[in-house]
Amino acid sequence: MRYLPPIPLKEKYWIDIERRIERALWEGVFKPLYEVFKESGVEIKNDVGDSPLIAAIKSGRITFNGLGLSGSFNAATTKEMKKLGGVYKRAGKSWVFDSMPSEVQSAIAFASAKSEKTLGRLVSTLDSLDVDSAITKAGIKEGYGHSVDKMNNDFLKMSEKITVAPMLTAQAVDTITKEWAENLELYVRNFAEDQILEMRKTITDNTMAGYRAEGVAKKIQKEYGVSKRKAKFLARQETALLTSKFQKERFKDIGVTRYRWSTSGDERVRGDHKELNGKIFSWDSPPVTDRRTGKRNHPSEDFGCRCIAIPVLD
Repeated sequence: MRYLPPIPLKEKYWIDIERRIERALWEGVFKPLYEVFKESGVEIKNDVGDSPLIAAIKSGRITFNGLGLSGSFNAATTKEMKKLGGVYKRAGKSWVFDSMPSEVQSAIAFASAKSEKTLGRLVSTLDSLDVDSAITKAGIKEGYGHSVDKMNNDFLKMSEKITVAPMLTAQAVDTITKEWAENLELYVRNFAEDQILEMRKTITDNTMAGYRAEGVAKKIQKEYGVSKRKAKFLARQETALLTSKFQKERFKDIGVTRYRWSTSGDERVRGDHKELNGKIFSWDSPPVTDRRTGKRNHPSEDFGCRCIAIPVLD
């Protein structure tokens, strides 16, 4: 029995798609929000004539948490707090006053008003985001076209040793890329909409609680990190499925109808997949990959599966 080299998932197949998803989420969701922070000047410069403590409150480095003042204190602001009669409470990690000085109250009101305005603009921006346009401009279908071309080039190099493979027509490529791009665009759209709802709730909750825009900025920045990880996951997972489907159809084109299941051989391999390792299957009859549900898949088609199909040359 002879085997042909498989077409495993390669980074070059999905890296461009990952970048396009990142671009869609950045342009469609996060860039408009970051521009609100930039235009609002959340990091306020020290006003001329303000003391170090007042300037720190206005800039957001020191905030009122409902009980007292907390945040980033230095020698100058600590000295001023003591001078104004503030007492540090370790339990709440805050400086409190028996009677808050009027200049401190004024600075807190200034910062609160600025934050409320910024948070209001953020909500309005979230409500007006055009995610669909950003997804379209990102060109996910074009990215899939590049991926299919790379897969096909690798396939042709491998198959030329045994036969002349039929050409993959432009129409076939268009059909493949359109189908997969539409699926991925839907996943990206749903993920973006979930993120928008989550961030809107965060902003509303922070506004009701009287928190500062700086805290919301950190939360939105954290969400952006989540979106980048999601972009990588979606790109890799969907391209793995495409690679499996592509390999199946192209090998059938040259008369290769069977393959040998091969796992990655580490401790992360699922038990049901270990049972399939080394066994021969037909492209037309995928094996059961989950005995609990009876679900059938070829290698790489199951969620997160890293197994590969090694074509069998009869």
